[in-house]
Amino acid sequence: KIEISRDSGVTWQTINASANSTTSGGSSSWIVTGPASVKCVVRVTDNSNALFTDKSDAVFSIAAPLVPIANAGRDTTLCKGKSTLIGTAAQATSTYSWTSVPAGFVSSVANPVINPAVSTVYYLTVSMGALTAKDTVIVNVSSVTINLPDNMPACIGKSYSIGVTAQNGFSYSWSSLPTGFTSSVAMPSITPIQKTVYYLSAKNNSTGCIGTDSIIVNADSCTARGYGIYLYPNPAASVINLDGFLLTRHWQKLEVYDMQKRLVMPDTDLRGLTSVTVNVQNLLTGMYFVRVTNFFGASNFWIIWTPACAGKTGDSWHGI
Repeated sequence: KIEISRDSGVTWQTINASANSTTSGGSSSWIVTGPASVKCVVRVTDNSNALFTDKSDAVFSIAAPLVPIANAGRDTTLCKGKSTLIGTAAQATSTYSWTSVPAGFVSSVANPVINPAVSTVYYLTVSMGALTAKDTVIVNVSSVTINLPDNMPACIGKSYSIGVTAQNGFSYSWSSLPTGFTSSVAMPSITPIQKTVYYLSAKNNSTGCIGTDSIIVNADSCTARGYGIYLYPNPAASVINLDGFLLTRHWQKLEVYDMQKRLVMPDTDLRGLTSVTVNVQNLLTGMYFVRVTNFFGASNFWIIWTPACAGKTGDSWHGI
């Protein structure tokens, strides 16, 4: 019989219990199995007389068979715009193939760099000859979005709130140009004395992802003629006109109310306009309030008369 030892002859395992030297021609073969060892020896014994035995003079090794190993890495969360590695170091004699869902990513590198725009599942196939192994990794993409207005008008010496509504789990940081303003409040109060750019950074404390945005605050004295509003004609026969002012910087909407303070016409959107004409010919004869409201909620008011009140003189008072 033929035996093998994996511990230099301390213990033995039979690998061929009835080897016949006549039929084998002095050789024998077997399927090598584990476990692996570097202290292997073989022993041959005559089944009819155990005194006749011999073992190999030198030890030999049995190594673990090479098989492909696929390790795509651990599932993770990545901030949008950031890059990371997936997979592990290359295994000798192996080839690699990556695909993804959503589709679009392919690679033959063992541990490629990725920069996904959306959450993505990456699929890895490792091949070694006819053998293959597969694995997947999920990379979730997180982002922080801030939407501040591009700009806003402001009057020097007045205070305004800017920013966003605070969210649990977020921290906030403000700075400015010119420098001098800082805050850790999501929606701080500012009192600008000149044109200023305010920068906001919001951080998701659980993911570490950061979003940024800025707003330009155009501060001036608010006394220039360009801010005056001129309404005519008054009395009005069919239309009223407003002009002589920079609507694009301040004024948002126009409303018309009767003397019982009821809105009698749909709002007129003033944003982006430098003058406007409003049709009032469908109003009943009488007196009406005309109100224009600015970015900050402050208003200018006029009393206008319809044709039946011709001969009267229009009046106004101002909320700014």
